[in-house]
Amino acid sequence: NRRMRNNEALLMGAGRFKQGPGVLQLVGDEVKKYGNRALIVGSHTAWEKTEDTISESLASQGIIFSVFQFSGYCSDLKTDDIAKSASEFGAQIILGVGGGRCLDAAKLGAKKARVRCMTVPTIAATCAAYVPLSVLYDDTGSSLYSVFMDNEMAGVICDTELLATNSPRRMLASGIADAMAKEPEMFFSLKTVSQFDHSILPPAGYHI
Repeated sequence: NRRMRNNEALLMGAGRFKQGPGVLQLVGDEVKKYGNRALIVGSHTAWEKTEDTISESLASQGIIFSVFQFSGYCSDLKTDDIAKSASEFGAQIILGVGGGRCLDAAKLGAKKARVRCMTVPTIAATCAAYVPLSVLYDDTGSSLYSVFMDNEMAGVICDTELLATNSPRRMLASGIADAMAKEPEMFFSLKTVSQFDHSILPPAGYHI
């Protein structure tokens, strides 16, 4: 972690960020910036809630897509399967739709397939949609370590109407706690990572 965070390149989360009620309808416009073929990595429930809107939006831009139904954990085996599916389909971008584990798997699968990743969070529990790393698990659900991405997210489509109507109360509470945890995380980084003193970004993030 220290070596990666001291890297000269600072990845600032997402190249594009769309937030507001109904912005899911813009997913086709955003994906189109990266190509005409997309692999969608989505959990069953998340895809069920977003399928109509996403399908219509992608179709309006002439984007062909295939769906990889995600379940389980962000493991090496699962992300290998995602990367293989993306390559076989000829995907130019991976679109992750779901919660933290699903989005982490989409990001790592995209890294392995050497394509960009865009995310659509469907719960407000974590920062997985934005942060350029994935937490890797083994196939039994035990966390192993974090894998840093080579690129920031191609985009984040954060539909606040979808989150407000879809996210269970405990997930929203988890998201509030996750946001509060950013202060000690930034404090630790400021104290331990030498390269951070060359940038205004970490101190600004800490004060925010």
